[in-house]
Amino acid sequence: MDAASLAEIETVISDIRTVNYANVASLAWLLYDILLTSEDESRSIWRSRWSLPKVLYLCLRYPMVFTLAFNMIVNANTGWSTEVSAATLRGSPHSIQSRCHHGLARHF
Repeated sequence: MDAASLAEIETVISDIRTVNYANVASLAWLLYDILLTSEDESRSIWRSRWSLPKVLYLCLRYPMVFTLAFNMIVNANTGWSTEVSAATLRGSPHSIQSRCHHGLARHF
């Protein structure tokens, strides 16, 4: 592997790590917000009859917790060697992590 390839891999890994930090921060903020607004939500959302705004609220709020948690778990592997990282970024089809990281790498 030449120096340019290693530099590119290091850049992509750094970018993925930044995305991971953003995922953790987003999940923490969302959970904090859920805790802060749980009383109001219980009164306004859960006790109300089913309507389009209620469905939209529930469909947008709670799946995001699971999405952020899933992204955090999938991207949490930090002990990779350069060779494993390079194989992952090339799209090795052996794990969901490689597919997710390969998709992220294409966007950077």
